[in-house]
Amino acid sequence: IKRFRSDPEYFEEYKLAIGEYIDKGHAERVPDQEITTETGKVHFLAHHGVKHPRKKLRIVFDTSLVTQGKSLTSAIYPGPDLLQSLNGVFMRFRVDDIAVMGDLEKFYHSVRIPAEDTNFYRFFWFMNNTLDSRIVEFRLRIHLFGGISSQSCCIHALHTSIDNAKEAGAITEEIATKTKRSMYSDDYLGSFSNVNQAVETVTRTFE
Repeated sequence: IKRFRSDPEYFEEYKLAIGEYIDKGHAERVPDQEITTETGKVHFLAHHGVKHPRKKLRIVFDTSLVTQGKSLTSAIYPGPDLLQSLNGVFMRFRVDDIAVMGDLEKFYHSVRIPAEDTNFYRFFWFMNNTLDSRIVEFRLRIHLFGGISSQSCCIHALHTSIDNAKEAGAITEEIATKTKRSMYSDDYLGSFSNVNQAVETVTRTFE
């Protein structure tokens, strides 16, 4: 709070970043009836802002902060490594003449944390997004960049979405397989024999 009061411009950037989490449904206030002090039922994340010269302030929630010998990172199973081989992605990218590159916007923030786990992602913030308002509890509803299980969970969600599109008949099994093998986390590197094939495949897969 002392930093916010001494640097109003920093607080304005910070509250806009937190406000975006709340406005987009990525975070929610914890209802008063769900406030509890019962050990093991909740976990609170520290957070701070990171500035980039060409980007707006980014909020970092610290899942590795150790309290009484434990952290959220140490308590969560990271999940299997579902990343494609980066060498394989690059080599397949060079197979055909037409290259398409892209990335999924806000990849981790597009995947929800199971409702029963959100209480382990609580944090404190001002009720009305102002320094003079009461400090209350919020909780995150989405995966975090840097969370130990985020990579595995989000890639699993991506693969599931691709499989659902295949089962719904929106894409073929060949396209589904090729798309998975062309993704490195949220980055897409695809190659095609002609422009029409590239446009049709990318449009049908990512629309």
